[in-house]
Amino acid sequence: MANYKKLRLYYDRWNDKLLDARGLPVKRLDVTRNDIYQVELQVFDGGQFAVDSVGLVGSGIAVDLTDYTNIVLGLKTAAQFTGDGAFTLAMSGYDLNNTVHSLLNGRAAMLALFSATPADYYTGLELRTTAGNPFSAISKPTVATVHRDVVIGTETNMPAGVTAVVSGNASISGSNTSVTVSVAGMTATGHVILGFLAPTGSPTEPTYYASYASGSFTIHTSVAPGTGNAYNFRWTLVRVS
Repeated sequence: MANYKKLRLYYDRWNDKLLDARGLPVKRLDVTRNDIYQVELQVFDGGQFAVDSVGLVGSGIAVDLTDYTNIVLGLKTAAQFTGDGAFTLAMSGYDLNNTVHSLLNGRAAMLALFSATPADYYTGLELRTTAGNPFSAISKPTVATVHRDVVIGTETNMPAGVTAVVSGNASISGSNTSVTVSVAGMTATGHVILGFLAPTGSPTEPTYYASYASGSFTIHTSVAPGTGNAYNFRWTLVRVS
């Protein structure tokens, strides 16, 4: 079972400030590798941080976000950031199962799996319209520290009876359009979350999805990466049945 955590952020549009759940400016983000975060962003006007008893901004100051059809959270190394390069890791898509998510009321939610190598990264969080018009909630350089977990599940001396593998990497290379990963106990109703890592070479950007079977799951891509190229994924187990 994956380890779920929450990362709740507020954006004060009048003062161009990203705030935490206490209303304090966010200087940096701290996350743990391979944990799944419920990222919740709330956008408000008025310059005054005010929330109700469960931490939701009021309708009078909330900014209507219904024009924004997608959300992107990305990590870049210092070299990628200064060179306007590609992401080390990027995630997108609203979490429609999160009850906080309500674009009309200025609230956007997504799931994020920080599967990158533990290090410091520059972070971007942006909403986008269908035309690609951006709304950035992190307009100033903000560093996210991805921390290394102590118990990784693949140690040779893990206690007996403890499920060893809860995450891992998988690649689709050359002329292939799928890769199958064995997971003990996996069933057709299991679930993993996929993170799309930096590719090998320069393959065409694919769409991808996972299918499930007894004892394994398979990652499928819409096109093959081609000779010398590979699509690289990081997966984290949510449930086996």
